[in-house]
Amino acid sequence: MILKIIQVGIGGLLLVTGKKLYWLVVGLCGAVTGLFVSEFFFHPEGLAARILVAVGIGAAFAVLALILQRIMISIAGFIAGGYLGITLIDTLQLVEPNWNWVAFLLGGLIGLLVVQMLFDLSLVIISSFAGATIILKTIGLEGPNGLIILLVLILAGIVIQSVQGRSKPPITPPAVK
Repeated sequence: MILKIIQVGIGGLLLVTGKKLYWLVVGLCGAVTGLFVSEFFFHPEGLAARILVAVGIGAAFAVLALILQRIMISIAGFIAGGYLGITLIDTLQLVEPNWNWVAFLLGGLIGLLVVQMLFDLSLVIISSFAGATIILKTIGLEGPNGLIILLVLILAGIVIQSVQGRSKPPITPPAVK
């Protein structure tokens, strides 16, 4: 239960502040990748070992994001797009799970293209997608209702982050006579 609350909290944080905390977005994408990598390549014994590998890879991604910003955000775009592709396929229950890799690759390529074309806006979009996806996966909604919630969360994240990014016009002092 506590893990689910933490996951929803992280998803919410990404949803509303992902552009400002781009290194966190990249780090969390790395951690998600670390969970999959640890499962398929290292076959760790127990959840603690998987989490340790995920945290290590996520931390490495976050540090690299601070150093190699554009490259790591492109990688995060690929990962977030791929994860969104799998989430859409799972939510809509379109194909068998053995085709998830195709959805991941297609979603990843789209995420990568979005990052390359619209760098600043892509941070907002990718972090909104990632946050909404984490929240949806955590609460376990599927089908049409899940898709509606996913789209509403993505749109809310984009709107909230876009409004935060606007700067207020400077207040000009009155002219002295």
